[in-house]
Amino acid sequence: MVKRLVSWLIVGTALASIAVWAVHSRDMRRAYERIRGKSKVVASPYGYIEYAEGGVGPPVLVIHGSGGGFDQGELLARAVLDERTRWIAPSRFGYLRSTFHQGATFDDQARAYAFLLDHLGLERAAVVALSHGGPSALLFAVLHPVRVASLTLISAGVASSNDATQARASQQGNALTAIFQRDFRYWAVTTALRGRFLQLMGVSPAVIARLTPGQRLLAD
Repeated sequence: MVKRLVSWLIVGTALASIAVWAVHSRDMRRAYERIRGKSKVVASPYGYIEYAEGGVGPPVLVIHGSGGGFDQGELLARAVLDERTRWIAPSRFGYLRSTFHQGATFDDQARAYAFLLDHLGLERAAVVALSHGGPSALLFAVLHPVRVASLTLISAGVASSNDATQARASQQGNALTAIFQRDFRYWAVTTALRGRFLQLMGVSPAVIARLTPGQRLLAD
């Protein structure tokens, strides 16, 4: 009897694992299909740089955080920028179709931004950076100050502090980094523990309760 139960448990676990992996694979295919054909790739001394752009007006370089590439930059552009701007959203090193560089620094990424502006024929641009896009954006302003019309950092950890609030934020950041490192891990957490994940991102249940339907869609 015990052997039969163990056998059924093994079979059930195997079937459940296959089902979960099948759903994960389906969702990943849909995710990549959603962004297919929306970006361009340019070869550079820093490898391939993927980017998307849209709008007409003063140029704004939009730099994404963790958990997304140019598509997150596009979402950020549509959320915070005026419609009368031209946004350029690159994928940082290792995201989507941009080349991953072993040992690459934020300085290297900043120089890649300069190359992209050269490629697009732009002398300078405003810069908006989210979260982990902040360090390379800040260094872009340091290394190429004449090319940065303005710099806006959104929830970007670019300074250290001994404050207790900063310590908690750093712990949350480390947890997010661990989740973002693997597609399956990211998918599993955002699928099964969406509410907890939003809290980790700083969106508490009290905040969610006050969101409009459009804002909830943006959070998702």
